Amino acid sequence: MDAVLDDVAAATGGEVAVAGRLVGGVNAGAVRVELAGGAPAVLKATPRTHGDKLGETQRARRVVEHMRECGYPTPAWFAVGATDRYVWHLMEFVDARPASTLTPSLIHGRPRVGSPTGPDRGPHPPQHTLRPPDPHSA
Repeated sequence: MDAVLDDVAAATGGEVAVAGRLVGGVNAGAVRVELAGGAPAVLKATPRTHGDKLGETQRARRVVEHMRECGYPTPAWFAVGATDRYVWHLMEFVDARPASTLTPSLIHGRPRVGSPTGPDRGPHPPQHTLRPPDPHSA
């Protein structure tokens, strides 16, 4: 993990200190870190299991950035990188708990995502829109 922390520090231009493990992190262990100046962040590192693991993580970052531009409430990703053994990403720390169950109220409470300028903006509906399924349609 020291190599990962060194790589993150080089990417962010400052020291990174581990503040403790976080619950969750289904795909990768989640560690709370403090960046230079004390700003909290989340570091997730996963073993480099195949050659394109870094490329996959970079694509995931682009998806997250797009979803945020559309208004979806997800933490920002600050950086993505890799050592010889791990691929990592550094993201915004949000002081919240993950939902234990995906309920209809959570699904329908999310913004409708459609265009890079945000949900339901402009005179025409977007061609491709991610919407929760309508529970009343057959």
